[in-house]
Amino acid sequence: MDSRATTVGTLLFLEAKRASASPSEIEEVEYQAFTAACAYHVETGIKHIWTMTCVGSCARLWIFSESSTYLIPCIPAGQGLAERTEYLEISTHGRQIANGLEYIKKHMTPPKELLNMTPSPRPANATLPAGWHDSEVGQLDSARQQYLPPMSADAMDFGAGPSASATAQLPHGANYGLSDEAPGWATCELRWLLSDS
Repeated sequence: MDSRATTVGTLLFLEAKRASASPSEIEEVEYQAFTAACAYHVETGIKHIWTMTCVGSCARLWIFSESSTYLIPCIPAGQGLAERTEYLEISTHGRQIANGLEYIKKHMTPPKELLNMTPSPRPANATLPAGWHDSEVGQLDSARQQYLPPMSADAMDFGAGPSASATAQLPHGANYGLSDEAPGWATCELRWLLSDS
């Protein structure tokens, strides 16, 4: 920890399920991460936040953006929704996950080029555990509908392919100064003390 740190901020939200989670439970944990980020946005007004979902010892990093209809897959990139194959096993891909977390630590607000990536589709019939609600999701959907101008077919760009920003991702194999030792893991809402310098 940096002894010069003076500011506390939310780094990411983490939701987890056991290793034997079914596809519907994986969908549930992803929706939990989305609802937590929506609630945080409604409460704080912060427009973008990192999230992480874990299924047993497998993890996936996501981005929440107020302008996206669902989570944006970041590490690994891909559009699989509630797909166990879209998660990285920590024992074999721990360095990639640790590098992603180090990147997040250095970029508390996700960079614009990552915000332009395509979000995963929101599940049509997502469920939540008892005691959870998704009222902030509805609030955000209403606000998005109220403030986003309707798009006509004439205004749509049907270019030859995705833009560079639509396919942006974190540099593959980048080393952010981490040692070979595995970092400690935390649960729930992670907070990071930031240095003023």
